Amino acid sequence: MDNLLLERSKDNIYLDIVNSIYDGVCIYDGQGRPVYANDAHMKYLGFQEDEFWRIDLDTMIRLDPPLVSRAVTLEVLKTKQPRTRMVDYYRTGKSCLVSAMPFYLETGEVLVTSIIRDVTELLALQRRVEESEALQENYRSRVKELESNYVNPTIARTKSKAMSDIFEKASRIFNITAPVLLGGETGVGKDFFAKYLHENSTMEGPFIKVNCGAIPDNLLESELFGYEAGAFTGANKKGKAGLIELADNGTLYLDEIADLPLALQVKLLGVIQDRQVSRLGGTKSKPINFRIIAATNADLKARIAAGLFRADLYYRLNVISFNLPPLRQRREDIFPLADFFLRELNTEYHKHMFFEPRAIRLLNAYDWPGNIRELKNTLERIVVMINESCITRETLEQNLLSWETHSDLSDKPGATLLNTPGELKEKVARFEQAIIAEAIRDYGTLNKAAEALGIDVSTLVRKKKKFVSGTPVQHE
Repeated sequence: MDNLLLERSKDNIYLDIVNSIYDGVCIYDGQGRPVYANDAHMKYLGFQEDEFWRIDLDTMIRLDPPLVSRAVTLEVLKTKQPRTRMVDYYRTGKSCLVSAMPFYLETGEVLVTSIIRDVTELLALQRRVEESEALQENYRSRVKELESNYVNPTIARTKSKAMSDIFEKASRIFNITAPVLLGGETGVGKDFFAKYLHENSTMEGPFIKVNCGAIPDNLLESELFGYEAGAFTGANKKGKAGLIELADNGTLYLDEIADLPLALQVKLLGVIQDRQVSRLGGTKSKPINFRIIAATNADLKARIAAGLFRADLYYRLNVISFNLPPLRQRREDIFPLADFFLRELNTEYHKHMFFEPRAIRLLNAYDWPGNIRELKNTLERIVVMINESCITRETLEQNLLSWETHSDLSDKPGATLLNTPGELKEKVARFEQAIIAEAIRDYGTLNKAAEALGIDVSTLVRKKKKFVSGTPVQHE
């Protein structure tokens, strides 16, 4: 070393040592201009050396787009205190831990030394650990949920009062085999709800689903009731049990019941009343014990008036009824459902996708005309087709099938409120007006709207007179 010191100054050796370390080192003057930087610092910023010396910190953060997420050195110059912060270097995509501290020359001039440590890989490892822990927690939660449902079958996933009331009502009929009629728009989850009723019932037999609108009329009767050997040309020589017969000691789920032909409505009514079924071409009746659940998105009363559905079958099916509300009337459930579906899809497709905050706001603002089915199918399409882990608002917009024909989401309460002029009190009043108008429009009656908003009807009436005019509503 002594011989080396004879050839080179001690200061140059120190600088070479600093230049060889893995961490970035940079020194700035009192105006935030760089006076020294080692090679590691240049690498983290993605600068060429001649470019680096021409730009100060203030310019770095004011460029569009900026080069760094924050300037720790400027904070130190302002406070004269050491600071340690996380900083993102956008040109290289590096996330670094920056520690900056001031020191003073004999002349009184202040300099700031910044030590920059690349923690990009460490953060990625932390995210993977967190994702692994989240996945484990998801498994633990699902096991706990299954155990909870075994003891208390009421589902606790839903956040909306409307669905909580429905699940609470459902829990009271698990041990009852009376017919159930499910109503609601397409995609609201009638299939899921029917399976939920079956799985929590005391029935030990199978869950048999029949889509009355998907089977041709000339085949539906033989599919439902079965047939004896030789009942008709082309029949199986051994005969065949019908779906009603197969549902013995279980649940017969008749989806799209409104599409059932009138002739079969008569036969189905007889099965429900007599608890017996006869195969086509047979002479004997077989006793059958099953629960029947029927579902439709049609107005059965209107079909009765049009002579397309039998009133006696309607009243026989409508012993216990549930009308599942669309997602636009229970927006509290949208993100919990989306998050649940995304977790399942991440597991199924071995991905780790997540929502950005703007996408979550769009999820909650969009009306989802296809309801839960549209929500799940949209997310699956995104998970399958998109390579990025972050689901952005733009990605969601591009994958909403009815986006172009859907009503402008800027009309949703609060969507553009922040960008409109006015003081806080005025903005709050406009937001309250929009919420009240939407609730009255969606729920149709003041009683239901007040219940959904968690206020008294008298309060709603008073606010309606103040804010909403010309909206046709009814008192129940």
